[in-house]
Amino acid sequence: MIENFKGGTINSDPYKNAHMSIYEPGEDGRTKLMNGPTLDTRVGIKIRGSSTQNRAKKAFTVEARDDFGEDKDISPLGLPEESDWILYAPYNFDRALIRNALVYELSNQIGRYAVRTRFCEVFVNTNGGSLSYNDYVGVYSFMEKIKRDKNRVNISRIGPEDNTTPEVTGGYMFKIDRPDPGDSGFSAGGQSVKWLDPKEGEITSKQSAYARGHLNVMYKNLNHPTKYADYIDPLSWVDHHMLNEFTKNPDGLRLSTYLFKDRNKRVEYGPVWDFDRTMGCDDDGRAANPVGWSGSYYYGWWTRVMRNKSFKELYAQRWGEVRGNVMTERNVFAIIDEWEELLGEAAERNFIKWRLVNTKTGFQTEINQLKTWISQRLAWMDTQFDSVPSPLLSMTQGAALPGYNLGVRVKSDEVYYTTNGTDPRMPNGSINPDATRLGEAETEPIVAKSSEWKYFDTGVKLDKVDWTATDYDDSEWKVGQAELGYGDGDEATAVDRGPDPSTKYHTTIYFRKEFQLLNASDKSLFIKLLRDDGAVVYLNGEELLRSNMRSGTARYSSYTAKRNPAKESSIYFPYLIETPNFVNGRNVFAVEVHRGSRYDKDLSFNFEASIMDSSGTPISVDKTSTIIVRAKSGKTWSAASTASIVISPSAALKVTELMYNPPDGKPFEFIELKNTGNSSLSLAGVSLSGVRFMFDEGSLAPWQSGILIPNDDPVAFAEKYPDAPVLGTYAGSLSNSGEELRLIDPNGQIVYSVNYSAESPWPIEAAGGGSALELVSSTASERDPANWRASLVPGGTPGDVIFTEIILLKAAASDTHRARLAIRFAALPGNSYSIHATDDLVSDTWEKLQTNEFVTEPKIVEFAVWAKAGDGHRFYRVSSP
Repeated sequence: MIENFKGGTINSDPYKNAHMSIYEPGEDGRTKLMNGPTLDTRVGIKIRGSSTQNRAKKAFTVEARDDFGEDKDISPLGLPEESDWILYAPYNFDRALIRNALVYELSNQIGRYAVRTRFCEVFVNTNGGSLSYNDYVGVYSFMEKIKRDKNRVNISRIGPEDNTTPEVTGGYMFKIDRPDPGDSGFSAGGQSVKWLDPKEGEITSKQSAYARGHLNVMYKNLNHPTKYADYIDPLSWVDHHMLNEFTKNPDGLRLSTYLFKDRNKRVEYGPVWDFDRTMGCDDDGRAANPVGWSGSYYYGWWTRVMRNKSFKELYAQRWGEVRGNVMTERNVFAIIDEWEELLGEAAERNFIKWRLVNTKTGFQTEINQLKTWISQRLAWMDTQFDSVPSPLLSMTQGAALPGYNLGVRVKSDEVYYTTNGTDPRMPNGSINPDATRLGEAETEPIVAKSSEWKYFDTGVKLDKVDWTATDYDDSEWKVGQAELGYGDGDEATAVDRGPDPSTKYHTTIYFRKEFQLLNASDKSLFIKLLRDDGAVVYLNGEELLRSNMRSGTARYSSYTAKRNPAKESSIYFPYLIETPNFVNGRNVFAVEVHRGSRYDKDLSFNFEASIMDSSGTPISVDKTSTIIVRAKSGKTWSAASTASIVISPSAALKVTELMYNPPDGKPFEFIELKNTGNSSLSLAGVSLSGVRFMFDEGSLAPWQSGILIPNDDPVAFAEKYPDAPVLGTYAGSLSNSGEELRLIDPNGQIVYSVNYSAESPWPIEAAGGGSALELVSSTASERDPANWRASLVPGGTPGDVIFTEIILLKAAASDTHRARLAIRFAALPGNSYSIHATDDLVSDTWEKLQTNEFVTEPKIVEFAVWAKAGDGHRFYRVSSP
């Protein structure tokens, strides 16, 4: 809430004195003025923006001030302290309200600082009257202002006295943008550059000469295969360009562009800025089409660096890397979905104030359009890079026991790895002398290249037919050997191209191929696909992958994301599928191949598939190491896959349950520890941070649990939990809002770390609601909130992680008759459960007996099973799935 005490209209200059109050949601999730502000401060405020100052909904620059009118650092909404802030106003271009915040979040997730943001609703009262709804101005993003600061752009300060080396070499922030009033900037390497920090009026002649000279030499070397990296941080340039091109930012790279050079360091691009006119926005058609590069792709210095083969290879590798984590559709959509839910009611109020969309359905429509555009853009950009699939590692970060085998899943001509933290790929593309070549994983072909396929080429649309299903009747389809297609003349089987080749060609041809698998479990799938121009591949009726195809429903009339250049018409594109939906016995691949446009006169298809064990080829790890792995095919390298692994005998120790906010008070906290290994674990010398505790002695047997409790009132704890196996008492207490807990081995290595929180996506039922936090799987990441659940049992189950009941329903009458057992357990919603049995724990071979239906609410699930007749033990386990 902004109040300027009848100060009148806020202008672009100068700052006007005002007061800012920030109100935040209470425990019920609602913000109420009667609850009082969480921050009150004097501020200076002015409107901001270059081309947007005349919009009805104004954006503001806010400067926090003390009682004497001087700058004052504040920490609003949990953001790091600073005095300068921005209230950004999404308006007609960004009717989804989140475009800027989304790109800033993605930039931070890939490790490239961008301003932090918080969504808010704003009231601005300038007439001196009582606050009313007439002062409401809508949904805003409260965000950091780009500036040099330890929590923002963290570079050295350069002052007027810093005119010799090394001081003169850094502390510069530049921008490529319209000049500030009174500034003219300078030219370097043919690019107009403006001073940001120091300001143009503060820079000395020697500093100006150094900066110009360095940028000129940098520009001359941008297309040199190795020297360019002496002057620029190549990865920062890739990330900056990539985010602007992913969003198809029409102003990116030529306006609203920032870069900096720290002392004795290279030139870096960033932070990214200004994305309201991107991603298929309204009222600016330059980013409407998700296909094609932006008009700024080669702007300025980028013309030269994009001719650098080394830089382009790094770009392709980086795209492959981020597409496997941050830039997956799943992650991007998860961010959007979270914010859509957060802003739902606020967006309706915003669009009642600013009649830009339908107040009831418009915001949802805008979000849907944004997601569709992003999906299509990601698919198109995937087609622009000739890349080798990155190796998939069984662990990327964590602790393991000595002799751990790091699984590597990849199908490529060569795989190289290092264990000393260096890159297997040298900057010039050669192999690092310290790298070791990994033996190729054993594979089993299931569909050979140039196999026979059934195909349907009549031109009849199968859009409303379930032709990908395993039980579809394809007995009337034709049969032919691949390569299949038309128009090139080199096909082994020429399919029908259409009734009149001179005017009409079939847009889509359908293919099916069945194969047998005796053991479908724990297999990864590697496909090499020749498709001209694009294809959708299905396995057993489920979509497996898309190659050069847009998102959404693929129809007979759908053209590809782009037309193939001639060089790609004979390329086999590789795809590694980590968990394909194989079944034992008969399986079916179904493929639809599409033309690139109505002008295309050819279509081609060939296919090769093989399987490998999902564990992959192992790298034995006997000491704490940073392992970097790359695949190589010809001269092309994959993106690097990295695993940082701590090797310690204590790695089997896990925190498996936390009661951090018990309703009855701190004395009833507990931390459950479990030995997840197969041998006894010594606890001597192991310590726990977050609270204060170190084991002097003790051990845990395989899969044995014990608990640590606070030293406040052990007697009261024992009365409530009389059977709990207490290992010791700790000093301090667990934070009710969340904190990081670490297990540290006797050598000082962190073998376990969890940073729990009382806020979603962590289970909020554990935040004082009576439940404990329970680890779902000891083999999945403890850092993932999805791997924790709220205990179904009130008060938790300290030291008792197994809450399964076994009841004898029918006893065995003799060695030839079987006993019947009922195994009951507390099931949680969102899961299916299976029961397995084995006679031999050493072999670790389990037989699946039953699977129950999907559980939609907490309940007790019962499996009734027949035990084997005769002597001996029978072991059972329940798993999800």
